[in-house]
Amino acid sequence: MAEIKRTRGIEINIDSIPRDDPRVFAMHRAGDTIGCFQVESPAQREMAGRLLPECFDDLILLLALIRPGPMKSRMHEKYLRVRQGQAPLTYLDKRLEPVLKETLGQLVYQEQVLGIAHELAGTSYADADGLRRAMTHDRSPEEMGKMREAFISSCLGNGVLKGNAERAWEEVSAFAAYGFPKGHAASYAIPAYQTLWLKCYYLPELLASVLNNQPMGYFSPRVLVQYARWKGIRVLPPDINRSTDRYLVEDGASLYPE
Repeated sequence: MAEIKRTRGIEINIDSIPRDDPRVFAMHRAGDTIGCFQVESPAQREMAGRLLPECFDDLILLLALIRPGPMKSRMHEKYLRVRQGQAPLTYLDKRLEPVLKETLGQLVYQEQVLGIAHELAGTSYADADGLRRAMTHDRSPEEMGKMREAFISSCLGNGVLKGNAERAWEEVSAFAAYGFPKGHAASYAIPAYQTLWLKCYYLPELLASVLNNQPMGYFSPRVLVQYARWKGIRVLPPDINRSTDRYLVEDGASLYPE
């Protein structure tokens, strides 16, 4: 914010910017996210081009989907097929509708592990959280086998078909150690959106700030400098009269500090 104030004389309260800016989401859908927190990796950019986020809730979902848990169990692909109308919205068991409705029947958030265990195995939420925690640590095949047996047995006692109980265990156990709680994804979505917004309206200042705080992000400074040039920003050599120990922005040009 300090660089924007210095170069443009504008005071910005980043915490009060609108979270529904259509220009920001159009840029996100186009995959033009280099320099933006959490959404600049190739996997995130590719997924944004398929999911086509339109609102802040979509950004939360996108950050949670591109994690080892959902990807290992292919939930991100299943979610996309339902969202795009290529597959029907179905549930392994009708009792899971209130747990999985917001994510189109797919397991995306860690809280949903608790809901599945509660609805299918009949466990309390406290015990379900204990199961989730147990699965987030390295366990021997014997220990995992015992947990699987107990889970499936509880599901059968709760009227769940054996095949559905086994499939639920496979999905939950594949997901639990590598998924985000929704609150975690939402907390990441805030700075992700803020950097997207800054990039949309103040690209030179954002790139200068990212370059001034290396190492960080997915791309190296060399890539960021080349990207700045590709976006039409002049990157100047050091100037003994104007350069400092940090990248500066003058007349839309990022200056090398050294």
